[in-house]
Amino acid sequence: MAATSAQASGAERIPRSRAPRARTLLFLFAAVPVLVGGVVGIGEIGSSRAEATLAEGIERRSGELVLLTELSAAIIDERNWNSALEGITTVGLTSAMLEPFTGIDLAGEFESSQAEVDRLLDLADRPDLTERIATARSQNAPDDVEGIDGLATITTRYDQLEIDIEQEGEQLLDQLLTEAGRTRGGDELVTALRVLERAADARHSVAQLATSYFGAQFGAVSSVDGENGYLVLIEEQSALDRARDDMRRIAATEAAARARLGVVENDDQVVAFEQAVAALIATRLELGAEAGAVDLGGLLADVEQVSSIFQAGNASSAAHLEVVSASGDDVRAAAEAMRASSNQHALMVAAMVIGGVLLTTAATALLLTSIARPLRELANAAVWIRDGRTDRRVRPFGPLETREAASALNEAAASLQAFQHHTRAIADGKVPDVEMGPAPIGALGATVTAAVETLAESISQQESFRTRLAYEASHDSLTQISNRRASLERIRSALQTRDGTSRAVALLFVDLDGFKAVNDDLGHRAGDMVLRQTAERMRSCVRAEDHIGRLGGDEFVIVLEGADNVARADRLAARLIEALSEPIQLDIAAVSVEASIGIAVDDHRNSTPESLLHEADLAVYEAKRRGRSSICRCDDELRARALAESNLETEIRAAIDDDQFELWHQPLVDATTGAITGCEALLRWHHPDRGLTAPAGFVLFAERSDLILDIDRWVLERAAQDLADDPTLMSLSVNVSSRHVASTHFVDDILDPCRRHEIDPSRLIVEVTESAVLDDLEGAAAKLSELRSFGIRIALDDFGTGYASLSHLRELPLDIVKVDRSFTHDVHARALARLIVETGQLLELSVTAEGVETAEQADALVEMGVDVLQGYHFGRPAPAASIRQLRSAPTAL
Repeated sequence: MAATSAQASGAERIPRSRAPRARTLLFLFAAVPVLVGGVVGIGEIGSSRAEATLAEGIERRSGELVLLTELSAAIIDERNWNSALEGITTVGLTSAMLEPFTGIDLAGEFESSQAEVDRLLDLADRPDLTERIATARSQNAPDDVEGIDGLATITTRYDQLEIDIEQEGEQLLDQLLTEAGRTRGGDELVTALRVLERAADARHSVAQLATSYFGAQFGAVSSVDGENGYLVLIEEQSALDRARDDMRRIAATEAAARARLGVVENDDQVVAFEQAVAALIATRLELGAEAGAVDLGGLLADVEQVSSIFQAGNASSAAHLEVVSASGDDVRAAAEAMRASSNQHALMVAAMVIGGVLLTTAATALLLTSIARPLRELANAAVWIRDGRTDRRVRPFGPLETREAASALNEAAASLQAFQHHTRAIADGKVPDVEMGPAPIGALGATVTAAVETLAESISQQESFRTRLAYEASHDSLTQISNRRASLERIRSALQTRDGTSRAVALLFVDLDGFKAVNDDLGHRAGDMVLRQTAERMRSCVRAEDHIGRLGGDEFVIVLEGADNVARADRLAARLIEALSEPIQLDIAAVSVEASIGIAVDDHRNSTPESLLHEADLAVYEAKRRGRSSICRCDDELRARALAESNLETEIRAAIDDDQFELWHQPLVDATTGAITGCEALLRWHHPDRGLTAPAGFVLFAERSDLILDIDRWVLERAAQDLADDPTLMSLSVNVSSRHVASTHFVDDILDPCRRHEIDPSRLIVEVTESAVLDDLEGAAAKLSELRSFGIRIALDDFGTGYASLSHLRELPLDIVKVDRSFTHDVHARALARLIVETGQLLELSVTAEGVETAEQADALVEMGVDVLQGYHFGRPAPAASIRQLRSAPTAL
């Protein structure tokens, strides 16, 4: 790009001293008329151009106004769908529960409304609004606000932002009206802006009607100024009617808005929603002060009608938003017409000025002959450039000014020609290393060069960004190996590739042993370092063509393809066990993290990626069961066992649904009086094929999943029913699983049955094990304290067999400790039993001894100071009716 101006244009620059000055001749013969005509014409042209520029600005900013209006509507939509979701949540419903009845996916609609808000924010390029909507989304309604008040809180969260956007739009509209009023012939533009203003008002009123409608239904406050939702409903309906009346009156010349308004007013959804609003207003006016808030549960009972009205309200808002868009089109059309008129006027004035100059110049034709032809050549050159004929050049001759102009036009043509070449090269994908062709010259050339370089750099950055995105979408950010999605795709590709061949696909599922301890003891940073080191060691063990990926957490997968993969998978698994067992040196310590590996091989059984991964998962679970650093391959026996467990899960769920479970009672006896003070609830299963089954046959399996939560809930429900059916039963003790204690629904699952059966919570004893509370001591203590605040007593079961210390007991809100049967049976463990009893007494806890089977055991425990005894010596577990008869007779110690 070092070519000179003369080289690019082929023109010769003439020294200023060798050329006559045309302005001297023009001054002598045409100065006065040219000066007068020029001043008047330039002033008129400037005025017209200013009006054209003003119209262009109004046209552009009217688009901003429409965008603000659309954004305001989208925010209201998001608010309404969010309110709907929160509303159904207050009565215990979910979007998934309502969708089969209403056909509406509230959660999906809420996500769509959020996506629409995000799209409009991107178009608006307003970081301030983006930040504010993010803040509004992050502010959940307070936990203590429920029902109608909760809906009002959700509505208020978005209202201020929507009001601010409305005010910004009103300010922008006022500016546009002011500017349009200063122009000549701007009446049509002002009218179009007025129509747009009323369309925006109508859209705002319709958008508010949905919230006001339900606010009036519930008797809730649904506006930021605190007015009752029913009053706001009437005001917004009146505002909508006024806005549409005004639009019909002033939109006579606005074709798009008038046509769109007619469509909206005949829209079935719009008519249905306004009929619902009118019906509610009429009902409220008829009832007057006697009207109260509609019960939320009653209203949601007819959820299909509520959803229909809610959907119709949103459809009405969207339809009126189309009127806003059509009004914006009218504004842009009026602005374009005004701009064209101003430009035409400017051209006409310019033509008159030029005509005057030419007439004046004609009088001096003899003197101006020397510049007429050069000017004509310059005009031709300008036309060529305008028409895109950048290969043409003008011959510089005549006065100095015309020669300089010719040279400048030639330089501009050369720069534009180079720009055409560059952009064509970029369009052909020659970025960034591309032969750029002729070098642009001069100031314009420098600008062209900078623009082309910026464009090329931007395209190059976009390509790099797309490449990076594609990489990140398929790789784990921590270990830089393939992620779960990419691994599943690789498995699918491998299965498809081996179709019809003898190639086998082997899958190794690698699960680290002891990784949780690293995170807990050394922190997540140390855990991240272990995962990265693990990935590196796995890379060193596989071939370049093998696939290695991270499924998530401490789980990895390796995909092998080839005929010898069955044997090779075993060898690779052994090599991985050896490599991963080596200590990993961290910043603060060396840690040893081993691995368990499950192997699954597709032997042409029409596997899918999911089924093959599932078999590998079964194998790694079996390997972990066998012990650390184990390898297991999924075979027919393991598949059969998995199928049996799956069948067992189905049977357990059927047992819950078909009421095959039964709750038996075992007496709890006062150690001093011998009277039965209560019972412990024990689960039994009347299996249709296997008969009466004790919990040991299925509870351990259920505890591996959330299935145990369903069993616990059944037991709690039946225990509450037993207490309600037998008022003489002083207390009933129920065991809960450790998984249930960790659940967020634990407290509600305990209290809800007590409320349903209207029993005194103090009659219920909840038994937890040491392992259930020690995993999260602080969280468990908080939940148990909440239960105790309702009167429920807490017992620590099997105390002495785990790892609970005296400090743990002091931190837990306990009422009872139960001595494990192992200390009751073993005479050599009596000293430990006495220590446990004394520990309970020291903490002022009631002590219960389990597994008492003989009178000698009972006497020894009474002598130690045990408060309550339980065991076969006093009664075996039996149906509640049998235990009720036993309680009526005195019990001998």
